[in-house]
Amino acid sequence: MIINQWQPVNYYFPSATVLYYEITGSTAEDLRSQMDFLGPIDDNGHRYDALTRWFIRWCWPGFGQSPCELDKATVSYEIKVIFPRWIPFKDASPKLVARWEDYISALAEHEKGHVDYIVKNYQSVAVAIKNANCHTADSAAHAALVPLRKHDY
Repeated sequence: MIINQWQPVNYYFPSATVLYYEITGSTAEDLRSQMDFLGPIDDNGHRYDALTRWFIRWCWPGFGQSPCELDKATVSYEIKVIFPRWIPFKDASPKLVARWEDYISALAEHEKGHVDYIVKNYQSVAVAIKNANCHTADSAAHAALVPLRKHDY
């Protein structure tokens, strides 16, 4: 999919919120330098050009009590993709604009993989909760997050 940089990439991630950081420049080196300086930082202190962050929450009637109703557990997710946005100057090199659009398309495809994985697999937390008991359900939910996090790194 080719992304026109003058259009936001929000539609590429329908299950996520896209947050942009603005970069400026008139050369590929300028753009790289800006992303290296302004790009999002993950929990391990690594900076990236784009980053997908997700949070999964759960609850059920009687949470933390006994009796509880684990069969009524609900699980939801929140996903945010932090993405660079460059708006070329009017006299920007068409070659640079084309390279940027190719790069942004590849970057969006990569981040889409992270988003799609969470959307496809977040219900594994609900399964873990429903297979537990009132005393172990919260721990089971946290344990179900481990493979999701491992996939992300």
